[in-house]
Amino acid sequence: MSQLLPDKFVPLRQSLLGQGAVVLAVLKDEKFSVARLYVESKRQLPHLTYDNFVLTMDWLYIAGSIVVDDHVVQKGISGAKETNS
Repeated sequence: MSQLLPDKFVPLRQSLLGQGAVVLAVLKDEKFSVARLYVESKRQLPHLTYDNFVLTMDWLYIAGSIVVDDHVVQKGISGAKETNS
């Protein structure tokens, strides 16, 4: 189990914060299925478990950094609000 923030015992890349940065870098401005995003992220983070990936996705979603719609993930647009007319 990873922890959210790095410290002297947990390197940045093994913290959820560092893993989130990698996931966002993989996303760029593209859309990915959840499964494909996990596979692409795991290429850059070989130690990434699916459990930690899910925790990383959770906090990125809560922070508004990603949007998930019908199992498709993309970067969130800060400050933008969806309106349904």
